[in-house]
Amino acid sequence: MKSNHFAFIFLLFGFLYFSVGSVRAQEPTDWEWEQYGVLFSAPEGFRIEACSDSELSGSVGGIQLDVVPFSDMGVSEDILDDYTLQMAADYDYQDLSDTQELELEGFSGSYVSGTRHGEPALLMVLLGDGESNNFIVTIRYPRTEKEAAVNMLESFSRIEMEDDAEGESEGGE
Repeated sequence: MKSNHFAFIFLLFGFLYFSVGSVRAQEPTDWEWEQYGVLFSAPEGFRIEACSDSELSGSVGGIQLDVVPFSDMGVSEDILDDYTLQMAADYDYQDLSDTQELELEGFSGSYVSGTRHGEPALLMVLLGDGESNNFIVTIRYPRTEKEAAVNMLESFSRIEMEDDAEGESEGGE
C-alpha cells in the first residue's frame, strides 16, 4: 500500500512538473514593436505590460523584458563593448560576464550577463543604422530559464518599416 502511495505521489509531481512546465518547452511567438520596426520572439504566454514611445516591457513565466530606445551618435561599433559594460554599471548589474558580440538582422549588438537585485539578468545594447534606432534591452529571469532568456535576446531583429521603404524608393528615383 505504501509503495502505491509513493508511486501516486511520484506520478502526481511528475505530471505537475510537465504540465506547468518551464518556459523553455513552449513555442516562441513573434512580437513586433511597430513604432521602431523591432521584431523579437518570446515564449508562449508573453504579455506586453507597457508600450510607448519610451519603452516596451512584458513578461512570461518569471522572465521580464524591458526595451528602451536611445539616441546617442557617440556610440559606435568601435566602443560597443565598453558602452555595454557602462550601461550594465548604470543599471546596477553585478557579477558581470565578458561582453558577447552579436550580429543580428539590422543591428550590431553586445551583451553581458550578470545579476540585478540578486536575480540573473542580461543586458544588451543594440545599434541600428541611425541615431534613433538604438536600444537597451534588459531581461531578468529565473535561474532555470537562462536558455529561454538568451534565445529571446538573440531573436531581436530590425524589420523594414513602410516609411523606410518609401524613403528608399523616393530617393532612388
